[in-house]
Parts: sequence; structure tokens; C-alpha cells
Amino acid sequence: MAGRGCFLIVIFATARARRVSVSDENLDTEAQEQEMLSLDSLTQKQGAGHNFTVSMSIAGGNSIGQLNVQFQRGGTQVTNQGFSNEAASSEYWRAGSILGKDDDYVWEIQSDTVGGTSASFTFDHGVSDLVFGDLLVEHDEEFFRMEFEETAYQKVQSQSAWLFQQPVEDAVGQHLREEIRESRLRVGDWHPDGYFKSRRDRAMMSYTPRLMAKKSIWEDAGGKFKKVVMQRPAIMDIDLLFGEEEMPLTRTVRKSVDVVRDRKYKGNPGNFPSLGTCKDSDSVWDQAHKAAGYFCGRSRSEQCTTQDECDKLGGRWKEKYCMAAKKGSPGQEATCGCCKDIGRDEPGRSGGPMTVQLHVQWYAPVVTRFQCAPVEAKWSKSGASSVFVGMGWGTEGDVEGLDIDLSLVPLDKNKKYIKDKLVFFNAQTPPRLQCNKGGQYGYAMQAFADDRSGDSPGDDELVKINLKCLSEQHPDIETVVVLASIYRPQRLTWNMLDSVYMRLVSGGHEEQRGSAFLVHDADSLRSFVRLSGDAQKANPVMESTSLAVGMLFKEASGEWAFAGLMEGLKGNTAMHVQKPLEKFMKTLNYPISQDWDAEIDDEEDMARTEPCVETIS
Repeated sequence: MAGRGCFLIVIFATARARRVSVSDENLDTEAQEQEMLSLDSLTQKQGAGHNFTVSMSIAGGNSIGQLNVQFQRGGTQVTNQGFSNEAASSEYWRAGSILGKDDDYVWEIQSDTVGGTSASFTFDHGVSDLVFGDLLVEHDEEFFRMEFEETAYQKVQSQSAWLFQQPVEDAVGQHLREEIRESRLRVGDWHPDGYFKSRRDRAMMSYTPRLMAKKSIWEDAGGKFKKVVMQRPAIMDIDLLFGEEEMPLTRTVRKSVDVVRDRKYKGNPGNFPSLGTCKDSDSVWDQAHKAAGYFCGRSRSEQCTTQDECDKLGGRWKEKYCMAAKKGSPGQEATCGCCKDIGRDEPGRSGGPMTVQLHVQWYAPVVTRFQCAPVEAKWSKSGASSVFVGMGWGTEGDVEGLDIDLSLVPLDKNKKYIKDKLVFFNAQTPPRLQCNKGGQYGYAMQAFADDRSGDSPGDDELVKINLKCLSEQHPDIETVVVLASIYRPQRLTWNMLDSVYMRLVSGGHEEQRGSAFLVHDADSLRSFVRLSGDAQKANPVMESTSLAVGMLFKEASGEWAFAGLMEGLKGNTAMHVQKPLEKFMKTLNYPISQDWDAEIDDEEDMARTEPCVETIS
């Protein structure tokens, strides 16, 4: 379930969401098990969900950060070449831009900078992947293709330990087949309010997935998990930016023709880029040949080029079927022909690979366990007092019927549940949370009808918190825990999920589009939390069906702050986790000092976090 507001929390994870068969976990005590069973009638939920991707964030508008790509060589341009099987239309993918991608949806992300030796791209919660066209070094007229890591995880079962002594090729093949099923992409636009808009012309794009294993053996990921690290061209999993590798990330980028020729990749050969200097001839003679089936471009290994470009592509050039793409002065037009068998021969060389550096400027605090960020109204441009916690998921991977619920658990000064003010799927607008004084209306906290389809990018769950009403009319609430629970499948745990996000947004108001809700005119994203990588798999607290992602807590000044918790709990609803959550919260001291946020003072500090929670020894 979800609610809207001015605040968002986002959580991300690297691999694909997938289900692994596991045995049921026993409850801590027989008494607790009986109590949980007695709650079933209160927590039954109708309907089924889908696979999901979860993320969590707090920053400007919906933006999470800006990716800066620094090129080793001057005069390097990001193109729209090499990825798409079709000639990319400049109407929806212009040179200099990249694509945001989530499942089989893509949209253009324009560069924030023009020219120079770098390019910058701002991204938000809708992005699961970033797609790069080939890089063109204009001076040498050569293309380079970026390649990125992709990690897949598998939980080790005692009866299947033998599987991980085998080569990883089967895992790569399975991952490749899943990607091929989603290789025909719907092209649209991304609205600043955080949702995908289909184009009127219903434009589509297809690409050729390719994968290779970086190693031929399974590696330990920690805990009960093994992993296989793969590599693929053009598509960067956004989780790469949240990994443990220090910024800037340095990558060696090979020439596009070398990437296409690399036989270690599984899948069909990729696409060769083109300078666009030449095109099909429009002469009557060549058009007659084309009608008879004789033309340039009958396969991926043929295209119209100059002889020099064909040499760099490792092809065989013949002066026929093609003409210059642009008219020039007599004697100045390019001499064009058909470059056949591209990649068959060793390409002509003018230099080796190039180096690219990736760096992220965060617009939102990336909150980890016990790290905190302020949430007071001064961080909202409009001074709004509402915050929203949003959750979204996609349909990638092989988890069926995934249904995750977002709850708001109010605690009093003794860190005890205030049950009649609990917000969860069976109590979206508790009557006791009404705001009815001083001209305020609505609810101090509420949830909205959740969209369990997970079919399109953006939030599927949204909850809203009116901090002004909460402070003035509900002084008994000292802390609000943001709880995410896997309702179905019941044997799934948090360390078995990847690509997960939740976000905390400040400002704006809720708006319904179809069956989903979104935050309109959000001011800023004020915190960002992401679950990904080996640390998530190895962490034993993630072997749970519920996750206390973080908490909003009231300070002595009356202002509110957000702290990351990342604590796993047994039980698949907010009602079931009452005892373990209360027990955990009593082990915490917060804030550790009244001036913990003294260094977070202006807009330059918007992405800064500070420790403000500690465990009581």
C-alpha cells in the first residue's frame, strides 16, 4: 500500500527480483505463533500482486542525482547509435541524450551539459537502467561502446549445493532469455511528476541483448547466497551507482567493432554504428536493383560507408548501391559504397581503448542504517508540512504474485504501538488520525489504494504524513516507523529481492492517474535508501519478511528528522511484527545529541547525512 506526501524514501537493489524455494521459518516462540495466527482475520488481504522493484529517497523535485560522465579524449560525443536495431528516431532519442529504462519502457534523458569533455544526466526513481549509445570521438571518427557489470544472485539450498560447482553458462543463458523477452521496448516520455507517458504514435524500439560471464565459477556473496557477475554492452544497471566501489568509477571503453566481434558474449551479434556520411542511393538504376533484392543493408554486417570508415569497421568495401548523405560542392562530396562483412577482418587501427570516469552528484541524502537527514519545512521550497513515502516495483525476474505493503507504525514516548492510529492496508485512513482543528482537514497520516500491477515505472504504493497536523493534534506520536512487508509470496524474504526502491518526498500533493497515485509538484526528495549488492545478501537481518526501513522521529525542538533503520522483522503485516518491532526500538537511543544536524545548514548540504541513532549497550 502507499500514501502520498511531500517526502519520499527510495530503496534500490542490483539484480533481478527472483523467488527461491525455502523452508518456512519457525517463530521465536509457540506463544507468538499462536498470537500471529489470531491476527489472520484482521490482516487478510484480497487480490494478488506482481514482481517488484523497490527504492527509497528524500531531495529537488523527484531528482535523486546527476550522473557525470568524464571522457578521456576531447571531442567525444554521446550518440544514439549502436543500441537500437532500428535507426533511432531523433524525435524520441536525440544525439547527446541517453535513455532511462525500466523493464520494457524507455524514455529520453537529455544531457544537462553541452560540449566539452563530459556529459551529465539527471535521473530519478523511475530509472532501473541507463542506456548509452556509442561514444563518438569526432577527431578520429571512431565509435566506442560502454560495457557494464550485471550481477545475478542465487540462494544456496542444501539439496542443490552441487549446482554451484558447475559453470555459470546456464545462469547466463537464463538471464539472457529473460532479457530477450523484454527486448522490444515501448518508447515514451517521463513526466516530471514521476510517471511514464506513452507517445501518441506508440513508438517501439528493439535491441539485441548480449551477456558474458566475467568468471566461469560462482562466487560467494555472503550468507546463503552465490553470485555470478556478468557484463553487457550499453545498459548500466542503476545499482552500480550505489555499490561499494568508490567514486569516481573508472571504466575502460573498447571500440564498438571490438565489442561486436567479441565471441565471449552470448546472444546474437550487436549492431554496428554509422557516421551517417552515406545512405542508400536514390538513382533509378540502384532503386531498380533494390526492388530486385540487390542493395546495401541486407544484413547487420552491411551498411553504406566511406572506404575509410569501412576499413575501421573491418569490412570489405565496394563502390556501389550508396551515395553521400549530404550534398556538397563538386568534388567535395563523400565517395560512398557498401561496406560488406563488417567485423570479419581486423579493423584498421588509429588507437586503443579509451577511459571514461563516472561520478554522481547526489541531490538527496543517501541514508544508510542509523544515518539521518532533517525533514523540517525549510527543506521544502513551498514550506509545505506534508511528506510522502513512495514505493514502486516492476515485473522483471521470476517472482510471481509479489505483493509488498507499506505501513506507517506510530509509537508513543515509551516506543509502544498506538494501534488505533496504525496505517496499513486494512486501515488506510484511521478515524483517530483525522485533522479537525485550526482549519486543517484530512488525516495526519494516510495511505492510498495501491496499484499491485507493477506494470509501469513509478510508485505503486504511496503514504502521506501531514507533519503539522501530526505535531499539533497528535502529540502522543513521537516516532513513525516506515515498515515494508512482503505479503505474498509468504516464503519470500528481503535478502531474496533485488531492484527495490522507496522514496521520501517533501512538498506537493497527491493526484490519481488510473489506478495509481502520484505526487504532483513535489518540492524535493529528502532522503534516499537503497538495498543492493552483497551486503544485503550477507546481512542475516534481511532473512525476514518485514523490513523497518526507517523512522520519522520528533526532536525536542518539535522538528522532524528521518533515520535509516534497515532492520528485518518476522511477520508479513504491521500487526504481526508488533512485538519484535517494539523490542528492537527499545534498544535504540535517538537522537544521540540535540545538535546532531548542526553541520547540515544550507542547500549545499541537502545530500548530507549524519549519524543520530545508536544502540543501547
